[in-house]
Amino acid sequence: MAHSLRGARIRRGRKESGSEEELATRLVTILDPSGVGWEAYRTLRTNLLYALVDNPPKVVVLTSHGQGEGKSTTCVNLAVVLAQAARSTLILDCDLRKPVVHKFFGLRNLHGISDVLVGERSLDEVWHEPVEGLKVVPTHLEALLEAGSGPVRGSVSYTRLWTEVTDAGFDAGDAATFVERERLLRR
Repeated sequence: MAHSLRGARIRRGRKESGSEEELATRLVTILDPSGVGWEAYRTLRTNLLYALVDNPPKVVVLTSHGQGEGKSTTCVNLAVVLAQAARSTLILDCDLRKPVVHKFFGLRNLHGISDVLVGERSLDEVWHEPVEGLKVVPTHLEALLEAGSGPVRGSVSYTRLWTEVTDAGFDAGDAATFVERERLLRR
């Protein structure tokens, strides 16, 4: 059985682990909208939004200390159910070691967050909208590699990025290595 996701084809069935097709099958919030997985992500969304009903979170950072623990899967499915609830949602793939968020949606990783950080592109030039209300910004490491090893954090581009982001889900990679945690927690 095949499902359409704004141009991407998602097929059910056994796929090679880590492949784009295998990752797309983990989008249970699209593939099985009446299943147990979908309901679990809806419950997570509701808990996030209503735990602090007077001041719901605008930024959610998903991280853990190791690989393969479901950060990306949780991020994309939570983002889909937020978008389904008419919440404008943005995923920034900040995993600089093994970015995969774009693969879940069958997107190309030609431009991304690194292009914004080095000042080559604006946020609205690099996002994709695979689901209505959900914008996805891939990593695109090449822009950072071409810019050299100088610090990006604290730059004008970095500061501007934080002012542009409202509701966001981050796939921050292992142990939030590349995320300025204190600044995120204050938001």
